[in-house]
This record gives sequence, C-alpha cells and structure tokens, in this order.
Amino acid sequence: MIESATRTLVERAAGRAFAWVDDEMSEADRAWVAAHPRGRALLHRVDPRHGLRDADFRTLDV
Repeated sequence: MIESATRTLVERAAGRAFAWVDDEMSEADRAWVAAHPRGRALLHRVDPRHGLRDADFRTLDV
C-alpha cells in the first residue's frame, strides 16, 4: 500500500528535512505528506524513461 510506504518514509525522517526521488510517486503520496507535516519535504518524481537529468539535479540542489 502506497500510504504505508509514505508513512514509513515520513516517520523515518523523524522531522528532519528530506527529499524523496521516485518514478512511482503519486498525488496520493504528496497529499499524505502535505496532510501530515513533520518537517520540510521535497517529493520529486523522475520520469522512468529518462532517469535523473540535469533539471532533476537542479531541483534537488536546494
């Protein structure tokens, strides 16, 4: 279940800022993280056909 994995990730971060990079991220994941804020979170979806590209690295360079 996606919500369970999302919950586990947020709990593991334990209030620390984190970036989650995934090709299977959904709006449901984003909604769950937004509804359960425990610190700064960057959820970034990567196109599985291309992998990480320069634009992705620029987004992650925060």
